[in-house]
Amino acid sequence: MAEDQLELDLALVDPTAAVRALRDAQYDNTGKAIAELIDNSIDAKATRVELLIEEQKRLVKKRSRWRVSEIAVVDNGSGMTPTTLVDALRIGGRRSGTRAHPIGKYGMGLPTASASQCLLAEVWTWQESIERAAHSILNVGGILDGHVKTQQIPDVIPVPKKWVDRISEQGLDKQKGTLVVWSDFGDRVLSAAETLFRQVEDEVGRTYRHFINDRSLSIRMARFRDDNLEADNEVRPNDPLYLMSNSSTPTPWHEDPMFKEYDTPRQFAMEVEIRGSDGELRTREEVAEVRFSMVRPEVIINNRDEHGTERGGLPGRYPHGRSAGRNMGVSIVRANRELLLDRSFLPMGGGDQENRWWGCEVLFEPGLDEAFGVDHNKQMATRISNAAKTLINSPKRTDSDAIDDLGIDEDDPVYPVYDMVAHIRRTTRNMLNEIEQLFRQRRQRQNQNQDNAPVSPSQEAARIAKEARQEELRDGATPTETDIERDRTDPGAKKAALTEYFEQGDLDPETADQYASSIVARDDWYAFSQRKLYGHQMFGVDNVNGVLVVSLNINHELFDFLEVLEDQSEDLGDPLARRAAVALRTLLLAWARLQDETAENRDRAELEHIAVQWGKHARHFLPGIAKDMNV
Repeated sequence: MAEDQLELDLALVDPTAAVRALRDAQYDNTGKAIAELIDNSIDAKATRVELLIEEQKRLVKKRSRWRVSEIAVVDNGSGMTPTTLVDALRIGGRRSGTRAHPIGKYGMGLPTASASQCLLAEVWTWQESIERAAHSILNVGGILDGHVKTQQIPDVIPVPKKWVDRISEQGLDKQKGTLVVWSDFGDRVLSAAETLFRQVEDEVGRTYRHFINDRSLSIRMARFRDDNLEADNEVRPNDPLYLMSNSSTPTPWHEDPMFKEYDTPRQFAMEVEIRGSDGELRTREEVAEVRFSMVRPEVIINNRDEHGTERGGLPGRYPHGRSAGRNMGVSIVRANRELLLDRSFLPMGGGDQENRWWGCEVLFEPGLDEAFGVDHNKQMATRISNAAKTLINSPKRTDSDAIDDLGIDEDDPVYPVYDMVAHIRRTTRNMLNEIEQLFRQRRQRQNQNQDNAPVSPSQEAARIAKEARQEELRDGATPTETDIERDRTDPGAKKAALTEYFEQGDLDPETADQYASSIVARDDWYAFSQRKLYGHQMFGVDNVNGVLVVSLNINHELFDFLEVLEDQSEDLGDPLARRAAVALRTLLLAWARLQDETAENRDRAELEHIAVQWGKHARHFLPGIAKDMNV
């Protein structure tokens, strides 16, 4: 059939399908999408970016509520010509900007980020006068409806006075700059501006912390309601390594770094192939650097709250500890801009209470994008993440054995990535061991004045359980092996056995000896300990020379939850929290008694199996409760 007889659509891209794909491939959050616009500002050599959030009343479920109506990002960068503006709004347009090593990858940041968040994006950009700005729109809704097939020709108009009035004196450059405004969000941005404000500030402060810290860029965030300024903040660096001064870390660690550098930064050289202007492939060496940090000992041991008062409670529950909890993971930083906080490394050991107290940063330039598997919207580095997951899930004893088993040798192009990940894992394990030592010192400090301290929830639970068992024995209950052993064991031998048992847990010899002495002096029948247990176990039960000891698993969420309850009881004087802690510990002792009274080994093994399954389900339930308690 002749070509002129065919009626075919030969376009390579269907704009409706392309935009729908962009909206489906959403960013992790609104802050990540806004970061694409800030990337463009940095590439345009901006020194100031301002994020302006407008709120209006909306009817939500028959109630009038404040909701985000517009989001604007303005910079004092070089601005764009009308031709460049057309390219910037084209999906797959040419990358613009004057930066030698641009942050952008494919020139798709503006349309991709805009389409992911809103149905209408407007752009004003100027290079001579703010009164004569090139203006165009990205009508996402029109493209989705099939009514819009091409861009409009940019017109030349002044930047609206509404936005000019809201830009600060520091941020307004009437000779050059760019303003992007998102509106008509549909179902994309539903949260109140105050919530969005906090989330974006946290995200933007972490993503651009290096630019903010070296003062090459300042970022302002402002929130408006009906033209009234409601909040106005200069974004401070949110450093997951907690090495920066004057950061967004909550008090008392907002001025001085909460962590210190750990080990010496290490560089990893990688060879990459680049194609020259003559079409020939050449090899070039690129370098990635890995840095580490670990919490300062006094943060854990002294544990000061936001008022600077020393507390005995769990450090992770205070504002600076919760900040560290949000920043757990390995920070992957490309061209001084964070791509992601990779949590693929966290399952290798420790719980959230330990993992929040170390930091790691991988820094590299765009030349390593392919080697690290950086995606088009700069939210993933798949080869680093996959290498971490592979080594974590490997049955091999060491990372080097796992790498050998994969058939990766030093000549393999991916070897440096695996070598780097193995180095991160080794160093992190060392830090976790040291962090555990700090928590032991903290507990020892808390126990120094134990004899003069008020009765603890564990002591009260032990008293309740003892009195209940005494009553059962008086009523004719059959004594168990523990009951019999308790009556015939010499106090000195009991103390020695308890001391040895506690030393095998996580207590140093002196603290173990003091704890054992106090149990024997009170003639306790029950006691609590804490140690690392395997799998989903919440606790273990042991008869130690006539004392029934429940050992809590420090890697289980139950342990954290109990500490939170007891912290609230101690620090806030909350009687309800204390009663809850006593009740929970008493229930554990009741289970211990049930297990102790089960004579048959087969039946006891079945009970232990049930306890493990109980612990498995509790892992899913307790984090939600802790979250409600603002842990």
